[in-house]
Amino acid sequence: MENNKYTYLNLAKDVLKEIKTPMTPKEIWAAAKTMGLTQKLNSEGKTPIQTMGARLYTDAGSHFERVGENPTRFILKGSDTNIDNQIFKMAPELIFLNEEKNGNKCEERKLHPLVVKFINSELLAYSKTIFHENSNRNSENKKWLHPDIVAVTYKFANLREHKTNELSDLLSIFPAKLYSFELKLKLKANTLDFKKDFFQAVSNSSWANQGFLVAPEISKEPEDLMEMERLTSLHGIGIIELNKKVPEKSTILYPARENETLDLLTIDKLIRANIHFKDFITEVLTSAREKRICNENFYDSLD
Repeated sequence: MENNKYTYLNLAKDVLKEIKTPMTPKEIWAAAKTMGLTQKLNSEGKTPIQTMGARLYTDAGSHFERVGENPTRFILKGSDTNIDNQIFKMAPELIFLNEEKNGNKCEERKLHPLVVKFINSELLAYSKTIFHENSNRNSENKKWLHPDIVAVTYKFANLREHKTNELSDLLSIFPAKLYSFELKLKLKANTLDFKKDFFQAVSNSSWANQGFLVAPEISKEPEDLMEMERLTSLHGIGIIELNKKVPEKSTILYPARENETLDLLTIDKLIRANIHFKDFITEVLTSAREKRICNENFYDSLD
């Protein structure tokens, strides 16, 4: 051990020796917490998963080997770990396209990992899927209440000075921005289905700072584009064309208008209706109070 201290690399070695399977930094950290190894560290720091990843990437080649891509996993160098490269090289977008190629039915839920990848990489936001089936039985009109995915960005992540955070508190500026995303397979503006989809997004995004309607197939007919632009301008809902092959290169066709205030009555209704949304708001409030991201493991991630 370096300087007789238990380090992140020591922790990773202990986890991989015990579990004997390729793991991402996030998976290693989660396993270490379960095994009680994180308590042996002198300090976890504010972003332990990023720190773990940085240590492993720096050390790769000495004690650890990288396996696959998107996400990259690690094994102990020279270990007898059994590796199925086909599994570990399969990024979410490749899994989706492979299912399409094999004739499997495309469903909105299967788009979620691709949208999450776009949200995480391009909007730099922390996202969470909201499962409608876990809402209270007595919740009415679930389809017109719950967004498919919610997300948050923290303003304090870009504020390095403590005095700036103090000023934010004094001015009562909430240190987070909330997003809502509604997912569809296709959008063609001048149809009844589009009207329903768009106003579902309006209804399900009323509580957030920004709301988006997302689909991989969007009609580019001039009359359709004109109608989308008209409705977006009128109601403030943004439209994103999802790139199924490279989610990070998805296009925001029409940006969302930012709401300065949150719809607290709708947020209250959502908290009471859905446990996942309640947990999301709890995480946002905890991180906002402490001016740090308190539980990265809570959010959806592809790392």
